[in-house]
Amino acid sequence: MIAENVYKNISRVPISHLQKVSDAFSIASVCDFLPEGDRESPSIAWQRISRAVLMRDHYACRICGSSSLGEVNADEPFARHHFAVQVHHIIPRNAGGRDSFGNLITLCEECHRKTFKGGYSGIPVSSQTTLDSVDERISLCLPLEVAGMLSLPHRKTAISNFARITDDASGAKAATIAEGSTLECAMLNLKRDRYQEVLGKLLEEFDLDDYETFMISERDREASCRVLIGPHGYFL
Repeated sequence: MIAENVYKNISRVPISHLQKVSDAFSIASVCDFLPEGDRESPSIAWQRISRAVLMRDHYACRICGSSSLGEVNADEPFARHHFAVQVHHIIPRNAGGRDSFGNLITLCEECHRKTFKGGYSGIPVSSQTTLDSVDERISLCLPLEVAGMLSLPHRKTAISNFARITDDASGAKAATIAEGSTLECAMLNLKRDRYQEVLGKLLEEFDLDDYETFMISERDREASCRVLIGPHGYFL
């Protein structure tokens, strides 16, 4: 079964916004955080990278969305107010974590405290039970032909910034992130227990490794949606 992780359930930042951060801070290598953290990339000066990460994450907690204002002691009234969020190392520095975009994520103070488990670990605690609630509904995007082949009830939708590709060597179809493109797919909206059943069927039929979460636009609303990952790219 594909492992759950609180960070993998967070919608990815669009490429267009990453480019804005790159332009604002003159940093070419801006990317979203990596759920597993980062021990490999070169570190960037903390004052610069921390400000860039806050902008990348819209000055809001990536887990709960909080972006409330807090107060600090300061002489100037304007300086007393700040966003009550913190830039968090997914892998702590003392465990080899880098000051890099892949290893940094914005959390509110409450969610930051939840990452402490037996001392500072940088790993989300298992007691964040909202992800395991039986009433939780999970949206899952699949290729239209796969949903039809497995007779899974679905509705047709389109996911932005994805394009279908074919591997030249194997002929396998997959998808890649492509800014400005749109890809038709099947949308399933499932309770968690049903999601696990469907995922089990898919793993019996296909070679799937993991998943990521994206924010997709549907009519007049946006929805958080999982996209599965296979050996050749995104399973779409």
